[in-house]
Amino acid sequence: MGQLEIGIFKYNLFLQQDPERRARFSRTADILARSGLLDVTMRTAELMRRNEQLARDLAQLRRDADAFVRDVLSNPENAHLVRWLSALEKSS
Repeated sequence: MGQLEIGIFKYNLFLQQDPERRARFSRTADILARSGLLDVTMRTAELMRRNEQLARDLAQLRRDADAFVRDVLSNPENAHLVRWLSALEKSS
C-alpha cells in the first residue's frame, strides 16, 4: 500500500465516525479524482505535514545549538573564545 492509499485509508477511518463529513469528503474526492487533481491534493497535504515536522525539527535544532554554544562559552577554558567573539562584535 503506497503513501497515498495509507493517507486515504487513515482519513476514511476518521470519517466513519461522522457520516456528514464522509459524504462531503466522498463528493470532494470524486470531483478531484475525475479532474485528475486527487493525487496532487494528497501529495500536497503530505508535503505540508512533512514541512510542519521539519519546521519543528529545525526549531529544536536551533534550541539545541544555542544551548550548546552557551555551554561552550560558559566554560572557563573557553574564555579566549568569549574575548574573540567580543572583539568581532565591536569591529562590526
